[in-house]
Amino acid sequence: MAGKAELVQNSAVYGVLVRALFRVGRKGEVDGLLEGMKGRGIVPHRDRVVYNAMIAGFCEDERDPSAAFAVLDDMQKCGCKPNAVTYNMLLGRWQDANELVEDMPRRGCPPDVVTYRMLFDGLCAAGEFHEANRVLIQMVVKGFAPSKDGARKFVEAIEKEGDGGLLESVLCQLAKVNALERSGWEKAVSIVLNDPAELRIEKQLASIRFA
Repeated sequence: MAGKAELVQNSAVYGVLVRALFRVGRKGEVDGLLEGMKGRGIVPHRDRVVYNAMIAGFCEDERDPSAAFAVLDDMQKCGCKPNAVTYNMLLGRWQDANELVEDMPRRGCPPDVVTYRMLFDGLCAAGEFHEANRVLIQMVVKGFAPSKDGARKFVEAIEKEGDGGLLESVLCQLAKVNALERSGWEKAVSIVLNDPAELRIEKQLASIRFA
């Protein structure tokens, strides 16, 4: 038992060292550090902590973001299963986050609520509101909800766009997971109900109980 505890401890320490080397601009020394791990009986290519530390380092390196994805591929080839933490770090660098999230189940790591929230917030920030709504629908099906702040900003952005049809869809989805504060609901609903073409939402709202 002590040997296993020591191994885990050393693994964590090496992960911290890898991150430190990246942060001080000495990523070229990481390979030497990994060789030192082997000498202590820790196999780097099977250690998720170390892989995640390398991915985090490359994600922060503006000059070579693609290297993080090369590490992910190497991780998979060596039989080290990526986890949600791995993908959540990569989401910040990926130009097509949807593709990355869709790839997660194929690699044996289903997206978690943090992953979906990052994707949802990113799409909202980019103004991709219809795509964000598609992700919201997926989240609701899985029982996930966006953050209260993320939901509020999403509704406010759609209000500015003046897309009553999209707003109706979003309100119905958010209602299912109680993801919007009452003040936000009242503001959003008042905007929708001012449009005669959207009066049908009244019937849907009648069945909703606000927190």
